[in-house]
Amino acid sequence: MNKWRNYGLWASLGSLTLLILQKSGYIPSVGEYQPFLDLFLATLSAAGIISSPTIGKGYTDKNK
Repeated sequence: MNKWRNYGLWASLGSLTLLILQKSGYIPSVGEYQPFLDLFLATLSAAGIISSPTIGKGYTDKNK
């Protein structure tokens, strides 16, 4: 399977981009919920870095 068609990869890249833009000051803070948003975006980014599915459409492989 082509890894660029994996939605887990795109979710991870998108969340990493949002996290970088927010920490650089291009996107404003969301107030008291900012720590939760940071944690969510960091978790999505880490899941995409850690996982490397060879088949499947998410963060895990399908059972054969």
